[in-house]
Amino acid sequence: MNDIPDVEITGDVYKLNFEIGADGTAAFVAWTKGKGGRIGRSWIRLDESAVRYLANRMEATKRRD
Repeated sequence: MNDIPDVEITGDVYKLNFEIGADGTAAFVAWTKGKGGRIGRSWIRLDESAVRYLANRMEATKRRD
């Protein structure tokens, strides 16, 4: 696995969104603003097992509160 990305998006995240697809996958989408006002967008796509894991963790956290 190559640890060097093909495209590197840098800057401060000013908007973060969590999107859920009809196929059971989801993605975190981050919009960044870099030096000079350059805007970037990147995402981390989650498969069904990752979505289930997050849902279970959130439910466990709600039960603790």
